[in-house]
Amino acid sequence: MDNKRQFILNLFASLISFAANLGIGFLITPFIVQQIGAEAYGFVGLANTMINYATLFTLALNSVSGRFITVAYHKGDKTTADKYFTSTLSSNLVIVAILTTIAVPLIWNLEYVVNISSHLINDVKILFSFIFINFLLSTLSTVFTVATFIKNKLYLSSIANIVAIIVKVLILVAMFGTLPPMVWYVGLGTCAMTAITFIANWIYTKRLVPELRFIRHGFSINAIREMLAAGIWNCVIKLQQILQDGLSLLVTNLLISPHFMGLLSIA
Repeated sequence: MDNKRQFILNLFASLISFAANLGIGFLITPFIVQQIGAEAYGFVGLANTMINYATLFTLALNSVSGRFITVAYHKGDKTTADKYFTSTLSSNLVIVAILTTIAVPLIWNLEYVVNISSHLINDVKILFSFIFINFLLSTLSTVFTVATFIKNKLYLSSIANIVAIIVKVLILVAMFGTLPPMVWYVGLGTCAMTAITFIANWIYTKRLVPELRFIRHGFSINAIREMLAAGIWNCVIKLQQILQDGLSLLVTNLLISPHFMGLLSIA
């Protein structure tokens, strides 16, 4: 396939994926809010906001690792590509382990951190648990997304994303349609969606770039420093977005009420 056709295919698939994600969001959100209410749904936004703070620890590395791996790969420097790949995955594993030790007690005592109505405490805790698991899966899967980028086959990632969105919608419709309404269903559907894309990208990596491997002794501090230096500004931009868009939910929860937080989240 020539470059022009490849570009059109990648672009077309990306647009479909974007439209599906956006359209499903507009269609499924009113359905979920109708089932669980504005207050409960507000905790979905709050959970994602709190997870965004955790992503700051991984963003500087993960936002540029794909570029470094791709450049080394196309230069024919397999050793360096493996070094970047191994260093990124190893660092993510360490960060995930550290953040888990913080998240577990935080979620366990969540009702003492934010305002939660008594009838929603267990439901919200399960939601936060699933959202955190989703963060872990997303963090560990990031390095595997490089395969379709290296081979200029981004349409494969878009296809996986579309399938994952459909599965998420089916899970939400099935659970809300057959079981008592709970907000943690949203977290479960999100985890399922991320797990599908994780598996798909892992398969793509094995099939498209089988020579790219995790090397047991391939971890490099210098590689980490190089990637962090290139990606640190992305953390500053992300922090600005979090403070501008997400902090309002936490402030509303603590200073006004969970109900108004829910209305703000929907808006």
